[in-house]
Amino acid sequence: MTKGKHDLTEEFGPVVEDNWEWCIVVGNSLFIDDIVYKAIAARKNVDILFREHVVIKDGSINTEYNLLMLNGVVDLITNFEEICNNDDSLFIRVSIDDVLDNPYLVVFIAPNNKIRYITNILTKYDIGFKVIKTIESSTLVETGFTYKKIFSKTLFSTINDFLDLDDGILQLVLYSIKKEDDLKRVEDIASSNQIFVIDFNDINV
Repeated sequence: MTKGKHDLTEEFGPVVEDNWEWCIVVGNSLFIDDIVYKAIAARKNVDILFREHVVIKDGSINTEYNLLMLNGVVDLITNFEEICNNDDSLFIRVSIDDVLDNPYLVVFIAPNNKIRYITNILTKYDIGFKVIKTIESSTLVETGFTYKKIFSKTLFSTINDFLDLDDGILQLVLYSIKKEDDLKRVEDIASSNQIFVIDFNDINV
């Protein structure tokens, strides 16, 4: 059962800074709205770092998803994880140990074909890395076809229905990059391929 506003604010005690973790949530806009509401209700024990609505344009096909990054006490992050698991939303958590043990930590968020592509590129360019965590889902990617006048409305509707049946798979991957000198290069490669990047070196740890 999802905890309500008063449950969240009353359950968690004083903030203990070394007991905080980060998490990234991906879901539809209504689900992200709900998580934001719960985070605001528990604001003494969680910070909203950012929220994004991401659109990937690949020719006439648009792929969209919504994401949210939080930093909060471990018990609260665990509570959010349970909510996400019950909703089949994507959730990945990053502990302080993950950050301390991997000084050049990045998260990539993109459809699986783009994740496969950048992994191959990193290997090809001999960039040292290891995958710490990876999760995926085929239920969260909204895929649509950009209407053009050359298509009839009936055909446009048929194409969209087909795309809805084959939404694709969205992946969240936590990478540890071996060398600091490679970090900017990795981010540039990812961004140029419409992969959303979170660099933990840009976050106050």
